[in-house]
Amino acid sequence: MKRVESTPIANGIAASEPISPSPAAAVNDDALANATATLSLDERTQKAAEVDPEFAAALQRQRDRELEQAKLMCSLENKEACLMCSG
Repeated sequence: MKRVESTPIANGIAASEPISPSPAAAVNDDALANATATLSLDERTQKAAEVDPEFAAALQRQRDRELEQAKLMCSLENKEACLMCSG
């Protein structure tokens, strides 16, 4: 499925141009499918992640940041009993 990008032209009417997927996107399809499968996302977000590899990568980075923040907060609040950080 090709995406269509709208671009403005001089008279203010948008023209549509098909956008072909990049070669790098085709190579990473399997890795992105695995990454998006592990995320708990609503159906609409899941479909968007499967279509757009950059969006899927951004979701994974966001999830990684949230996990790191949770680890930091856990270790600051309860150093001895922090199971997430120590095991």
